[in-house]
Amino acid sequence: MSEGFACKTNDLNLGQEAILRNANHVGRMAEYGAGLRPSSGAFSPIASNFEGAYVKTVETQIVVLGQMREKLTIVSQAVEACKAAYVAADEANAQLIDELLSELNMIKIDLGIH
Repeated sequence: MSEGFACKTNDLNLGQEAILRNANHVGRMAEYGAGLRPSSGAFSPIASNFEGAYVKTVETQIVVLGQMREKLTIVSQAVEACKAAYVAADEANAQLIDELLSELNMIKIDLGIH
């Protein structure tokens, strides 16, 4: 295969790893949020006025964080697919370049210089 035409996948690997780390972190945040759901009677009579807003906020954050994890996982998969496409295209192009170079090397050019 021709040298110098291969795509450098290291940056894509690093990006994908960072995205997956963030997806896992967000997932852990959602799990932590689920543990923040109050048990019955957790709020005092005075604080019970805030219980509805607290529960709604916790539930919303659990949903949002779960959606973020799903989206980050999808982005990670897209980066992987992009990397695979780049590598496949580079390999195909390298093969074509090798074939072209082979054909060019078989051509005899007479420059008339003796």
